[in-house]
Amino acid sequence: PIDIIYDNEDIIGYTEKKLTEEELNLDEIDFDGIKNDIITLSENGFTIQDLYYNYIFSNNNLYFIDLTSYKYIDTKEPFLKNFILKNNIKEVNIFLIGLIHFDAFKIKGVNEYTKIFLANEYRNNNLKDNYYGDMIEKLNKKR
Repeated sequence: PIDIIYDNEDIIGYTEKKLTEEELNLDEIDFDGIKNDIITLSENGFTIQDLYYNYIFSNNNLYFIDLTSYKYIDTKEPFLKNFILKNNIKEVNIFLIGLIHFDAFKIKGVNEYTKIFLANEYRNNNLKDNYYGDMIEKLNKKR
C-alpha cells in the first residue's frame, strides 16, 4: 500500500499504485527483488499464507496484490523469525515453481491442485529450504 486510511485508530483501507496487467514474461521476473521482499516481510513478522492467484505482471514486475494473503506475528524472537522466513520461502518457491515449470495459477487453469502438489514435490527434491530464485541465477550464470 501507498497510504493507509484510518477511521479514528482503525485501519479501514489503503491506496495503491494503479497497475495495468500485461502478458507474463518469465524472463523479466526480478528474483532478487522477490527475495528481498521475502526477507523484509519475514523480519517484520509477516508470514505468507496464500499467493497462488493474487498476482499481476505489470511494467516488467511481478506484484502480489492481496494483503489478506499474509498473517502478522508480533515477535522479536530470532528462531521464530527464521521459522517465518523458511515458511515464506517455501510458499514463494511453490508459487514460482508452479508458475514456471507446471504452467499453474493462470486464469481458467485446470488441474491446479495437481500442479501445486507437483511444484511442492519439485521443491522437496531440489531445493529443501533454499530459494528458487537463487537456483535460477546459478543456472543462468552457467549458460
